[in-house]
Amino acid sequence: MTTLDFLKDNYLGIIVTSILTSTISAFLFIKLLRFYKPKIEISPVIAKGISTKNGQVKYTIKVINRTKHRVYDIKARLHILKKFQTATGEIEKSELIELKQSEPFVLAPYNKKKNNTDYAFRFLTYEDIETKWDNDKVQFLKFRLICRHEFSGNFGFFSKEYRIKTATIKTGDFDKGDSFEIN
Repeated sequence: MTTLDFLKDNYLGIIVTSILTSTISAFLFIKLLRFYKPKIEISPVIAKGISTKNGQVKYTIKVINRTKHRVYDIKARLHILKKFQTATGEIEKSELIELKQSEPFVLAPYNKKKNNTDYAFRFLTYEDIETKWDNDKVQFLKFRLICRHEFSGNFGFFSKEYRIKTATIKTGDFDKGDSFEIN
């Protein structure tokens, strides 16, 4: 029996085996990609300081890329939300607070051993958050960030709510690198 005769007699088994192998390979590949997704940490507080460039008051939110790969296609938004009671229930009105640079190009991979800290980024605004945020009972801040993982292309969505103004805004600047300490 030649190889060609063997294939003719077992073509159905070969096709089923090929399809099964391809399906299992694709499933395992997709499962593997799930491990490669962005991991971003957002500061638990907002730093209030004076800009060295223009002398204005600035408010800063720091984020750290905790993955071993770069993240890109980064977009961040900061809103002040105000709750209203209506006849049909509670709604929230949103007002965008302009961030100076809301779409940085890329954040480098996390590496605590390196001196460069381009795995961290500080989003800042010059808008007077404290004046706009005048009632903790009905207002709060919400910071949102989306980005893509360099290797897998998976999106990550991250959000942080700041509910109490006195516990949220701290005077000073964030320390450099892998820290949310304010000095």
